[in-house]
Amino acid sequence: MSRHTPGPWRIVEKSDDERLSIEAGDMFIARTDPCMAQEANARLIAAAPDLLEALQEVLGYPRGTSGRIIIEREDEKRLRVAIAKAEAK
Repeated sequence: MSRHTPGPWRIVEKSDDERLSIEAGDMFIARTDPCMAQEANARLIAAAPDLLEALQEVLGYPRGTSGRIIIEREDEKRLRVAIAKAEAK
C-alpha cells in the first residue's frame, strides 16, 4: 500500500472555475466539484492527514484496566483541533 502525501494540506480557491483545490505544497491532492457541500468536503479532505496522525497516536496509547484507552488532556485537545479543522469551527 502506498503512503499518502504528508500534510499539512490546504484549501486553495481557483479563480478559473468554481472548484476548490486541496494541495500540499506544490502537490495537487484533490479538487471539489462545484456544489453546496464543496467547502465542507474540502475541509474534510484537507484535515485528513491531521485526523489520521492524531488517531494513530491515540490508538498507540496504553489501555487502562477496563481496556479503554487513556487520553491525556493535551492529546484530547489535539484531537479536537483536528476535528474542528475538518468541521471549520
